[in-house]
Amino acid sequence: MNTLLSKTEKQILEMRISGSSRKEIASNLFRSELTVKTHFQNIQKKTKSKDEIDMVLWYLKTEKGIVIAVLTIALILVLKVDLVKLAETITTSFFKP
Repeated sequence: MNTLLSKTEKQILEMRISGSSRKEIASNLFRSELTVKTHFQNIQKKTKSKDEIDMVLWYLKTEKGIVIAVLTIALILVLKVDLVKLAETITTSFFKP
């Protein structure tokens, strides 16, 4: 596990990957939208990402151990599925002991 991000930053990315909007994230974490925006800016700086998609891909690669770039982007933007669950399903399916 990478320790570059704080627990809150990881939680925020997990929520975003799961399809929550920034407004929903703020509400769920009892924080202002400005605070959540600041967290996203900090994540972007720490991960040297150019945009939110890059942040998500960085997170999946470093924290979850997998990246399926084109599929991930399509799922985030078009289908809005829970990518963490998808990643876990793919890992479980392909790497059964």
